[in-house]
Amino acid sequence: MLQIGEQPENLQHTGEEAAFAPAQHDHTSARTAWRRIVLQATALWLVTRLTLVAFTAFAVPFEAKLHAPPESSVTFSAAELAGRWLQWDAHWYISIAQHGYTSAQATAFFPLYPLLIHGVTLLIGPHVLFASLLVANLGTWGGFVGVGLLAAHESGKERSAFSAVRVMAAYPLAFFLAAPYTDGLFLAGVACSLLAARQGKWRLATLCGCLALATRLTGLILILPLLWEYGRQHGWWQRATWRDGAWWRMLPSRAVGGAVLMLAGLLIGLALYMLFLWVKFGDPLLFLHAEELFWHHTGILNLAVQTGAQATATTPIHHHAAHTATWGYEQARSLVDLAAVAFFAILTIIGARRLPFAYTLYMIGLLALVVSSPRPDHLGFFVSAGRYLTAAIPIFMLIGRWTERHAWLDMLVVSGGFLLQAACALFFLSGGWMV
Repeated sequence: MLQIGEQPENLQHTGEEAAFAPAQHDHTSARTAWRRIVLQATALWLVTRLTLVAFTAFAVPFEAKLHAPPESSVTFSAAELAGRWLQWDAHWYISIAQHGYTSAQATAFFPLYPLLIHGVTLLIGPHVLFASLLVANLGTWGGFVGVGLLAAHESGKERSAFSAVRVMAAYPLAFFLAAPYTDGLFLAGVACSLLAARQGKWRLATLCGCLALATRLTGLILILPLLWEYGRQHGWWQRATWRDGAWWRMLPSRAVGGAVLMLAGLLIGLALYMLFLWVKFGDPLLFLHAEELFWHHTGILNLAVQTGAQATATTPIHHHAAHTATWGYEQARSLVDLAAVAFFAILTIIGARRLPFAYTLYMIGLLALVVSSPRPDHLGFFVSAGRYLTAAIPIFMLIGRWTERHAWLDMLVVSGGFLLQAACALFFLSGGWMV
């Protein structure tokens, strides 16, 4: 496994993973490279946060003036500008942080983020909006650093860190990493868990994965990548192991026990939340029931039945609509999610032969979780899918590598991404549905 700052000597593809040949490394230079990557990621994080502050300061008054009388004066205090980030699901997280889980509907939101907000308010006072923004953006800082270190670890080049983080920051929905949502905190947990796993630091990988799962149910997608990587490092997936029957002798080994402990550690946060729901509401799976009952996330099989019935009943109407279709908000908004799912699915297939197999498993899990519980309404089937894909770390690393080789692609991805992000962020700050 390459350390940061090394150059790959020999690239060998096994059909499962692009593995670099081992190389000698200088621990001192590796630590120096690690510090540079952390500083670069921190600088990019700080610049993007300051840019979003400036964007808010200009975009909000400009947008408000459009709806105000021509001669009126439109002014905002700093608190009012910051309050524009308090949209949609953010209200739920702040309510939970202040009052706890007072309804079954709130249980769809996992506890770590509101718990951290509550902890910060105990230190700084009842400034809950500031606390929510602080926790979210510090989580994003951890995500930037984690993605940068992971990208450098995989490529053996420091510049890959900056490329991957910059591509991720330019993702059109990356402004959610600044909003009082769980996206930044989840990104940090996932990135650090994958990095620790690739380095064989399994206690740290388990801890970070557990925190990711306590932040959002999506953390379940870490189970297969971490188990695969654990088995790879212990030689479980080698053909000789299965051909010679060596797998049978490994069953009582310490490595198998370590895998079981890792899996238990990943799930402990979820188990504690389920225990809490059982004690308070009498239903340990209430968070799943709340998703379907209150937030209309429908299982894929139920959706197929419903869609088939609706299609049979309304075929003439749909046929007429096809001839009178127009382009508007609903079509543009649904395309934000549908295009993101299609784009990341295609790049997952392309990247399957260019990235370690653990990352392919991770992306398959992320995409499967997005499409397996759709929320069909007038905005499409995969509402919020684009936001969930802010955690598509392997794809950001893959695109980052391509931008290193092609200047035109770098310009297209970064400039185009930030331009679309500004448009989406303005709509969100105006109260528009972008979640």
